[in-house]
Amino acid sequence: MTLLISLCAAFWGFAQLARGMNRHRKQLELAAPPASNRYRQKLLAYGLLSLSLIAATHGQYVAIGATMWLGVLTLSAFALVSLLSYQPRLTKTLTQLPLGLSILLLLTIMEIR
Repeated sequence: MTLLISLCAAFWGFAQLARGMNRHRKQLELAAPPASNRYRQKLLAYGLLSLSLIAATHGQYVAIGATMWLGVLTLSAFALVSLLSYQPRLTKTLTQLPLGLSILLLLTIMEIR
């Protein structure tokens, strides 16, 4: 479960980084944000990538969790790059789903324990 949360947080973090870049904003047909909004997007992206690391190492040895986190980062980055290349409109929709799914799964895990 925590690996799925890690995957969703990493995907959404990379998606926020992509939304902050001019090139990908044009692909996603988004308007240019003000500078303060770009800074917030980067902070959110780095926060989500950190959350992904915390979720991957939760309940594991740090070495195993870090290795799993690198695999999660690779998988989520590959998925986002593929979506940006072939289905940029679908990417806009999908970048809104994983954060909600991560929060739902996190709440479910907290209830079980």
